Amino acid sequence: MDRFIRFKYNDKKLQPIDDYKDESISSIDLALQSVLSIVDRLDHYIEDAKHFRHYPSDHGLTEDESIAIYLYTNDWNDQCLNRVLNSTLQSKNHTTLKSWLSFLKLFNGALKKLPTVHDTTIWRGLTIDLVEKLNKNENLILCSIISCSSSRTLIEHLLDDTSVLCSIKSFSGKNIQGYTSKNDENEVLLLPGTRLRVKYKQLNNKQNKPIIYLEEINEVEDDYEVINNVEMHDMNNSLNEKDISEFLINLNIFISNIITLI
Repeated sequence: MDRFIRFKYNDKKLQPIDDYKDESISSIDLALQSVLSIVDRLDHYIEDAKHFRHYPSDHGLTEDESIAIYLYTNDWNDQCLNRVLNSTLQSKNHTTLKSWLSFLKLFNGALKKLPTVHDTTIWRGLTIDLVEKLNKNENLILCSIISCSSSRTLIEHLLDDTSVLCSIKSFSGKNIQGYTSKNDENEVLLLPGTRLRVKYKQLNNKQNKPIIYLEEINEVEDDYEVINNVEMHDMNNSLNEKDISEFLINLNIFISNIITLI
């Protein structure tokens, strides 16, 4: 459940990855084979997900795609899949990122089939330290996958003395409810490259802590140039352009100049 509090963003203009080639999507076992050694007990939880995944799917997901979402939302410990994956997305290590490519393609294939929220308020927690650093009208670029919920009550129950409530008005979040490890979380994912703007903060009288309000904005509002055909060059030649997955393109993952604030 910690994924509903962790939040990573960038406040600088970054260069998106582009110029990719389609590749076939593999099974969940093959997709995660290269990261078995870096995600704690991953082999066990893959088998667990195969048993508890939501399948057949009401949205046309394959069994492996359903397993991918279930695995991502299972917070079994501090070295679970979503923690290690998002840390990798934050890094500049293209070799490590390449190990996740097959899973990202599988995960993206699932998300593309699921509903997108439109003009919807979703909720999550943010640490007090982070909220204190954010100012009105400040623009943020997400550089990892962010978990939110359509249930304010659920998020309020997750908050502790170090975290506060965050409201986000979203138009591109992906609704993964029904495919997660806990169906009562009403989970919505915000994807890397999503742009948010700080609207305002106000005091929550019940908890004597602020609530921060964010809104999703598009590239034009954010004053960023839209770049559709930018090549990514790896200085160490460790990541070939043909290896750039559709997932990274569609979600505008930014690799260079990452700033992580927790």
